[in-house]
Amino acid sequence: MGYIPGFQYDVFFSYSHRDNEPLPLVQNASGWISALVETLEIRVARELGRREYFETWLDRDKFRGHEQIDSILERVAESATLLVVLSNGWLESKDCRLELDAFVKAHTGDEKLNIFVVKLSKLNDERLVPEVLNRVPGYQFWYVKDGTPITFGDVNPPATNDKDFNEKTVTLAIDMANEFRALAQRGGKDTMVRDPAGPTILLAEATDDVDKQRDDVRKFLDQYRDQYRIAVVPLAPYPRPGLAKALDADLANCRLFVQLLGQWPGRRSEEAPRGYPWLQYERARDLKIQILQWRSPELELGNIETSHRELLERETVQATSLTQFEQEILRCLKEKPQQQPVEHSVFIDHDRKDEQAALKIRDALSDVMDVSRPKASGGAETIRKDRRDKMLEAESLVFLYGDVKQSWIDSELNAFKAIRHERTQPAHKQIVLEAPPTPKNPPSVVLKGMETLKADKGIDEQVIDRLKTQLLR
Repeated sequence: MGYIPGFQYDVFFSYSHRDNEPLPLVQNASGWISALVETLEIRVARELGRREYFETWLDRDKFRGHEQIDSILERVAESATLLVVLSNGWLESKDCRLELDAFVKAHTGDEKLNIFVVKLSKLNDERLVPEVLNRVPGYQFWYVKDGTPITFGDVNPPATNDKDFNEKTVTLAIDMANEFRALAQRGGKDTMVRDPAGPTILLAEATDDVDKQRDDVRKFLDQYRDQYRIAVVPLAPYPRPGLAKALDADLANCRLFVQLLGQWPGRRSEEAPRGYPWLQYERARDLKIQILQWRSPELELGNIETSHRELLERETVQATSLTQFEQEILRCLKEKPQQQPVEHSVFIDHDRKDEQAALKIRDALSDVMDVSRPKASGGAETIRKDRRDKMLEAESLVFLYGDVKQSWIDSELNAFKAIRHERTQPAHKQIVLEAPPTPKNPPSVVLKGMETLKADKGIDEQVIDRLKTQLLR
């Protein structure tokens, strides 16, 4: 039995055998995977106290018949955690993918999958990576030199001679041991527990060229975890697409946003047209989180593309040594946080027919702002007064133009137009959200500064993300 109750093995290593072949001309050298496993076993044992406290499983046979793979998949299901050595070889291996599928199936219903991903080398096509592996902790064991990706240990084999290899395995071993202890304390069930009494720091995901520096900052913060009761998020990479929504949920509980910037702008997507570093920064800025950013003072900004250079040149970016930046983080942690009043509020004006859509919007926005809706019961005068008061008090207004006639939206816009001069401040945003059924006639009333957001396919996550961005901008 393993260290974690209810499981035969604490960790199952999933890897491609071609990645474990020793390099030629290196005498008495074990393969890269063997070096990793042996090093982790020693370091995790140091963290837990004794080697016999935990059990690992590693398939050492190069040939796998049907009986063998069935037996291996049984071992996967008996394991509490999975460590994937992600490489081009792993992506090409059907057996490796079967191992991942078996682990996910065995742990269906768990709050989060206890998977660690060792990124052995640069991938030829990242689109081939299973989505589940993009949502769990990743540990990069390669770097780029003069445009060439190099795996830790390849220049001076065996891998255990490599300083970067050893430093990264220390980080991985500590995280594995902490996960083992947490699972053991909870009887093998995983539940994320965050201490609400301490400050939460969001250590932004970094591009590959500053991944090592991000690891250094994380290890630095680990030293003060108990003293300041720090919680560092994210615990795993954010999903893509869907990063914005997951990021906002973590930022809602954060006191500090810490971001390390390199020369690369990061991957772009529909939700991050300028790259993921920009998206993370903009979300923290819009939610008014304290921001600390770092870049190397040696970075030549003249060689950086314009959009990314704009991020690197922002006043919140410190071009200092990493040690100085870490001390600045510590200084901010020592400062007593000031209580910030809630600055964002929105009134969702809607008809009773669109109540379900309005409730969905309310639930999605309530983590970052105060949300109000029209009163649902009472006399006509009471309901009319309630709607009027909320139109005057809310910072922003959203008019939900859904399962109603054009006359309804025109009436509501005219009602607000008639009283808006009574507001203490102009409305921050006035948004008409056009929802199904479609098509529909546009409102005949247009207010100064009014914006329109179309949701022809209904109130989905993309629409809510766009609405949230407009309201917070």
